[in-house]
Amino acid sequence: MENTEIIILSFIYLILVTFIIWENYSKKHVIEFTHPVIFYSLLWSIPFSLIPLLIVFTKKSYIYLPKSYNYIDLIPFSQIMAIISLFFLYLGFKFYYLINQNKHNNTKNISYKPWNKYLVYITLFIMILLTIFEIIYLVQRNAFVLGYVKDLSDHEPSFLSYLLASFGYDRISIFYLAGPVLISVLYFSYKRNVILKYILFILVLSNIFISLISAQKERIAITLIVIFFYFYYWTKNNLNLNKKEVLMTIFISIFIILFPFFHAYRTLVNLGYEIESIINFKNIITIFEFVDEESLNYFLYRFDHLNTNLAVVKQTPTFIDYKIGTTYLKGLEAFLLLIPKSKKSSDFGLFNNSFAREYNLVEPFDYYSGITLPQFTEVYMNFGFFMIPIVMFFIGLFYGFIYKLMLSSNINSRFISFILYYYYVISFSALAFSTTMILTVKTLIGVFIFSTILNIDRLVKKVIR
Repeated sequence: MENTEIIILSFIYLILVTFIIWENYSKKHVIEFTHPVIFYSLLWSIPFSLIPLLIVFTKKSYIYLPKSYNYIDLIPFSQIMAIISLFFLYLGFKFYYLINQNKHNNTKNISYKPWNKYLVYITLFIMILLTIFEIIYLVQRNAFVLGYVKDLSDHEPSFLSYLLASFGYDRISIFYLAGPVLISVLYFSYKRNVILKYILFILVLSNIFISLISAQKERIAITLIVIFFYFYYWTKNNLNLNKKEVLMTIFISIFIILFPFFHAYRTLVNLGYEIESIINFKNIITIFEFVDEESLNYFLYRFDHLNTNLAVVKQTPTFIDYKIGTTYLKGLEAFLLLIPKSKKSSDFGLFNNSFAREYNLVEPFDYYSGITLPQFTEVYMNFGFFMIPIVMFFIGLFYGFIYKLMLSSNINSRFISFILYYYYVISFSALAFSTTMILTVKTLIGVFIFSTILNIDRLVKKVIR
């Protein structure tokens, strides 16, 4: 009976996903992978539809649920949580557009000017220089390769660290990962020229290269998302979007296929292999030797939303009390970053690790690993099941606002929309609310500085007037 429920709920989830994608496709005539609701519908389909089916038919729950394989009787309840969350996320998104339809129609045909060409080049120069400084800084701390497990916070402050922090740069910063690519694509969407085209091509290749030698898949992922944004929302020619979508689907497939190799590469680094040895063509075959069935399964159990959800549901509130909003209040602590030398809690920015230790998702002495925490799981952790529809509805409203900015003709709105999308759609899919808020606040200063540089001519004109 339990297996039957899992199979039925898996197909109900897939039916809901199909409806959402079909409804979007009927309007846009493409599958909009970066649409916030479609992104989540596809993301959650792996842990709450595909993996439950694999567990039913393979009987190997220990592979996909390393810490929660004893809780498989709760899988149907977790699937119901996912279905309700996606449905109310969709409703919130649609409701935002329903109440803002007139405002959207009044502004969509307004023409906006792009940034000044020279200010764009100055910003690109500063971003590239800061990226080089970030790489030097990480290499000095033996932390350039993401696979190294050295405590990244264990270092003496220096001029370089303060300089990077003042621009919101760290190894997961949007500016460090793809700042120059983002600025170039945004400007290119308004002013196409040969020089910028070649610059953009070099920047994309450089990002891929840095990603490969640092084993940082996030850099490739965010570069692809920038390109997707250009094709979906920022290009003036949407006539050949169907053909471009085939290319985008190929890019996504390649990224998924290469995922186990990134894992194997980082495994070799953690085992003590030198980078020079790994990237030597004579030894490159070593990476392939580490890509076995377990490595391929690694791709699936990286989608550990179900593993987390089962552990939280099983222990809350039976063994661990509801947190009654305390995990969200932790997000307000992020604003202490704006106050020099302010005292913060012991787990500041580490909630994805501290909750994992509390719920036995990692070993008690593991203070490094961060575990995925889906939004609706955090809601359940705080308030229980019946608050999930309400909170997900409001998140859907927020995603509607972000999506409106994505479609804007204003280059500054597009810039802000991508930053919000990266943190509150992509990052928030795995990170706790408090961690997402910390990333946001860390980025605020950089956003202010770069936005000021890019718009300084407009600001000067307003002051003169």
